[in-house]
Amino acid sequence: MVVISGASGAGKNTLIKMLRDIYTMLIFSVSTTTRKPREGEVNGEHYHFVDIETFQGMISTGKFLEWANVHGNFYGTTFGAVEKIFDSGGAVIMDVDVDGASQILKSAWIKERGVSVLSIFVSVSDTDTLRRRLIKRDSARGNIDERISNAASEIEIGQSLCELVVCNDDDQLFRCFGEICKYLEDSGVCVSIPVCG
Repeated sequence: MVVISGASGAGKNTLIKMLRDIYTMLIFSVSTTTRKPREGEVNGEHYHFVDIETFQGMISTGKFLEWANVHGNFYGTTFGAVEKIFDSGGAVIMDVDVDGASQILKSAWIKERGVSVLSIFVSVSDTDTLRRRLIKRDSARGNIDERISNAASEIEIGQSLCELVVCNDDDQLFRCFGEICKYLEDSGVCVSIPVCG
């Protein structure tokens, strides 16, 4: 299981897409959320979009491996979503906040199954970079200031929590991607893809 976390705007989704493009055994675990879909997001592909009452019912019936309230919306990963990927023979890759990563790393369910968890934190060297990326991506959303104010504590927690910390500053995407690939290959989760030429 590959758990990727980081502050909003750090580039987690871009890196996950790049990883899935070359490591076909990595299957994205679709999270459940109460937030509204962004333009172009498809229910069941990007997230499972539910209302607050449904999400709270899922919490009370123990459906989640991890869940958290992030920037005013609930997000969570269900046991069912992860089990489905395990049953298919794939390796789970997921994007979670630092609270979710902490819950997964402490999970008795994960330990009972002997699942190896590789934890990666994607950071940037300054919040100006995050702000610029969030404005570009989320110009219509009003919680950019909240995301930036939460970033400092997320970075501090993530850097101490995760096994690998990468800095995805501007113009560093491919270096950052290479570090993650090396980590996944060295761990044995992913197999090196030969370069044709």
